[in-house]
Amino acid sequence: MGVNSITLAVNLIGCLAWMIGGGGAVNFGLAILWLILFTPCSYVCWFRPIYKAFKTDSSFSFMAFFFTFMAQLVISIIQAVGIPGWGVW
Repeated sequence: MGVNSITLAVNLIGCLAWMIGGGGAVNFGLAILWLILFTPCSYVCWFRPIYKAFKTDSSFSFMAFFFTFMAQLVISIIQAVGIPGWGVW
């Protein structure tokens, strides 16, 4: 959770610098949204289901964890590609 939050904060700073340098404000606004949305979601969607899955040996909790983890992985790959206007620097 910590590395993801740090990465999103650095993305926010990069988008702010890019906006100040003459770039669009859409990326900065989306970077704020990613930081506000994905920081608590990483706790709720990753940590809690995997903890519950190991605690109760529940296959549904493992499935919920891997589904949300893969969705976040796909979003991170899209952000790493750097599609303009998607809130990434």
